[in-house]
Amino acid sequence: MTQKDILHFWRNVEIFNLPDLDVKNIKLLNGENKLPWETDKSTKKDKKRIYTLFFGKVSKENVIKQIEELFPDEKENQWKEKTIGFTCLSSIILDEKGCPDAKSYTLASFVLGLDVLKKCREISSVYRLLNNVSDEYLERFNILKTTDDENPKGNSVTREFIEKEIAYLRSISQWNDAEIKVYFTEKEVGKNIEVDYAFLNSFFLDDLNQLIDDYTELSSTVQSYLTLQPTQKRFDLIKNKKNLFNTINPEQLTEGKWPSTPKYGLCTAQLGAVNTIFKELGNSSGIQGINGPPGTGKTTLLLDVIAQVIVDRAKAILNIGIDNLFEKGEKIDIKDKYLYIYPLNAILQKNYGIVVASNNNSAVENISKELPQAKKIDKYGENAAFPYADYFGEYAKEELTGDENWGILAAALGNSKNKNKFNNLFWKSFLKDEKGNLIGNGKNKAIIDENAINFYNYLVKNQDLQKQHQDNFEIAKKEFISLLEEFKIFKNTAIDFHNRFDDYSKNVQRKTDLEKLKDENKNYEDQLNTELQKLTSEQKRVEKERDALKTSLDAINTQKPIFFFFHKLFNTQSFVKWNNEINQVWNEFNNISLELKQINNEIKKVESEKSNIINRLKNIQIELEQIEEFKREYENLKTQLCKDYQIEKVNIFDENFYNKDLKDIHLLSPYHSEKIAKLRSKIFLKALDVHKFTILANAKQFKNNLNAFFDMILGRAKVSDELTTTLWDTFFFCIPVVSTSLASASRLFPNMIKNQIGWLLIDEAGQATPQSAVGLIQRSKRCVIVGDPLQVEPVVTIPKSLVDKLISYQNVESNWSPYNTSVQQLADRISQYGTLMGNDEYSIWTGFPLRTHRRCFNPMFDIANEIAYNNQMVKGTEDKEECEYIGTSCWFDVKGSGSGDSQVIREEIELLKVKVDELRENGYKGKIYVISPFKLVANECEKILKFYEKVQCGTIHTFQGKEADVVFLVLGSHPEKEGTRKWASSKPNMLNVALTRAKKRCYVIGNKELWSQQPYFDVMINKME
Repeated sequence: MTQKDILHFWRNVEIFNLPDLDVKNIKLLNGENKLPWETDKSTKKDKKRIYTLFFGKVSKENVIKQIEELFPDEKENQWKEKTIGFTCLSSIILDEKGCPDAKSYTLASFVLGLDVLKKCREISSVYRLLNNVSDEYLERFNILKTTDDENPKGNSVTREFIEKEIAYLRSISQWNDAEIKVYFTEKEVGKNIEVDYAFLNSFFLDDLNQLIDDYTELSSTVQSYLTLQPTQKRFDLIKNKKNLFNTINPEQLTEGKWPSTPKYGLCTAQLGAVNTIFKELGNSSGIQGINGPPGTGKTTLLLDVIAQVIVDRAKAILNIGIDNLFEKGEKIDIKDKYLYIYPLNAILQKNYGIVVASNNNSAVENISKELPQAKKIDKYGENAAFPYADYFGEYAKEELTGDENWGILAAALGNSKNKNKFNNLFWKSFLKDEKGNLIGNGKNKAIIDENAINFYNYLVKNQDLQKQHQDNFEIAKKEFISLLEEFKIFKNTAIDFHNRFDDYSKNVQRKTDLEKLKDENKNYEDQLNTELQKLTSEQKRVEKERDALKTSLDAINTQKPIFFFFHKLFNTQSFVKWNNEINQVWNEFNNISLELKQINNEIKKVESEKSNIINRLKNIQIELEQIEEFKREYENLKTQLCKDYQIEKVNIFDENFYNKDLKDIHLLSPYHSEKIAKLRSKIFLKALDVHKFTILANAKQFKNNLNAFFDMILGRAKVSDELTTTLWDTFFFCIPVVSTSLASASRLFPNMIKNQIGWLLIDEAGQATPQSAVGLIQRSKRCVIVGDPLQVEPVVTIPKSLVDKLISYQNVESNWSPYNTSVQQLADRISQYGTLMGNDEYSIWTGFPLRTHRRCFNPMFDIANEIAYNNQMVKGTEDKEECEYIGTSCWFDVKGSGSGDSQVIREEIELLKVKVDELRENGYKGKIYVISPFKLVANECEKILKFYEKVQCGTIHTFQGKEADVVFLVLGSHPEKEGTRKWASSKPNMLNVALTRAKKRCYVIGNKELWSQQPYFDVMINKME
């Protein structure tokens, strides 16, 4: 198995994507009347009319049935909810005259895929057939390509053409018994807007094709994403406190901080995650997974990442200088006009652009709307910390976010509607007459509204004020540098303190050891003194005896016989007597002298040992004094952090760190204080000022490039890859963040430019199929993947039996299947910093774990924590008693009978209505979410509550990323269909998501006896009344 095999497998899966047909907004093409484009219809001068034909209205359930007949799955549960909705076989876009062009036809790839399967041909042939579709279409519709026109048009479509297309589709979809009817839509779009061609096929198919074709050009990030073996070098942040301690080292503390209320800082794991992101990715490329359970502050974390990227670019601006931002301009001819584009300095390209993407549209909207909103920063109020915060706020219009904004920080550009909206509100507008038609000049060109409040006019007015803005830039630069220096002084102090921790810990143990050693040596010294005293006494005694013997010898010598020589010669009696006497004394003298020598030697030995001990004690004392000095310095640094920077001692990670419970550690905000938070937020805001005055000092270049940028993304101009990068990074320079859904990314960034995007932040990645992000990852230098594999899993519409067949065909391992993995899990497996989740039988390595939960009251928190997170999460909020509900969270036991195969229990639905009415009668006026594991149950809830305000019903997929004070969980499930309950309880994900949508109350409606027999639900029953 190779990485290319994985890409092939994913492409094969995407071939069978079933596009949605919006049956509510299509009309049947009547066979008797004129074709819509054959009638005279007027359009506004600045508009054009387009028609989209959809061939066939095919039940998705029927397509799935065809696949399942080919690849039956014996394990497939018969109760599994059916795929609902319709799809179509092909589509074609026509202009106001009914003419197609070379690009306007799309054949749904699943049609060819199913045809290949039916004919038992190699699945790889689908790709070749898809490549032939365009040429065959051009031939069928008589569209002739020329070198002069890359997108030529054909003749107006007639009924004959339509019948031929139906016959063609019937020939390749013989499995479809239904009549192929034709439907259409019509709409008006801007005259200069490139048509957004119907996207029938997978949003990811083109990207996968290109990655396979250009396999040797895979970026390092994609290669990491597809690495066959997960990282072996792992740092568990839950089991090993030391690993967690290292991640919050101030050495990695970022200068910039989002200007939220300074009172609150990031909690331990959040700060560690931000630090790790910049440590691992800041000066390189790569992927970092962040595991964010519900309510753990994923968005808050991402805001600080965004703030630091902007600070980093501001520092780069200072290094480059505002006069060196752009190179000499280039004239680009396009259609009936030309563009003048100024290439951006290479240092500012492919490094700082930020794209926030998600499979979940609401998650994307949340980020792009929250960034500019004034209420999301500490701007208003009597004690507001940042009342002056403003980044081109006048041009961040309320219509963009639905609220008052403080700056133009983000743009939602994922689809053509959003692009046009942003262009019209932010960039440029034109004069219109009373009927809303554009007013043209003599050349029939629209006239720019020079009085409109937009960024284009603002830049035009500032083109001649370069000197003034250069002066303002110098002031902002000086203030920015000053703030950075102030932060650096603090940071160095904090680093010095934090980095002393290991030495401090060693010193504590060393001091204990030294004190023990000191006592041992002191005791030994006392023993030596005692021994020395004894030896000295003995020495004196022996010396006294020796002196007495010496005196005796002297006395005996005086008694030596006269004529001693003759006495000795003849051995006289006198000599013998004298000699015996002196020999005896002399022997005694020699013996006592030897004893004295031994004593003296022993004394020297003891004195030498004592000297060694004294030196040793001296050295011990010196080392103890050094330890005390180190401790004083350590304590002084701590005092300095507390006094000078107003950091509470509890938030200084000192010698007490390892004695604290891990849950208590997660509630802390390391090295945070209001003073430091304000300083870091000021750095971020001043970085924005640096950007602002840089833009204004280069107003002409930015105006030209942004003009070209909007022409490019709106389809009015095409430029080279090099200039595409320049235009995107010019836009990112002005508006730091762009949001898009993963599905729209390939259209927003149609050029597959490797590492084009500096920073990719993927939110709710646990519910994204693994193949959905690979194209965007190829375009990105650094990827931060945030999500939770224990919440909503990827939705895969094609049968698992087919996916398994494609796995075996491509010879890849099953863990690459969208049924078994997600974007989040692939990112987690290559992230060094994380933790193991699960039990001994099944465990999974997750990325950097966020663990401080600040959303749910109990029992929701306790239940979710136990069933999904091994009780690792920490509750960061206190429950409050409130009386507007219908009691505490509880389980309403309902024993209904059910009917047929439906999962709907009528008694549960009726009780739900009663309880919602009670809730409203008690004065609760807020949002209510009604969640069920089953679509049919959710639909019945919707029917009975559809006229209730602020009540939303659905499955968990409806509510991922959302929250409400009150949630009703309506379980349903036919009493005799245990398989339905086993499915709902096969993993903790469904129950985890449902519970954690509820901030204050969760009311469960269902059969206690039946659900108590299922895993996870038994825990909920035990913890609920």
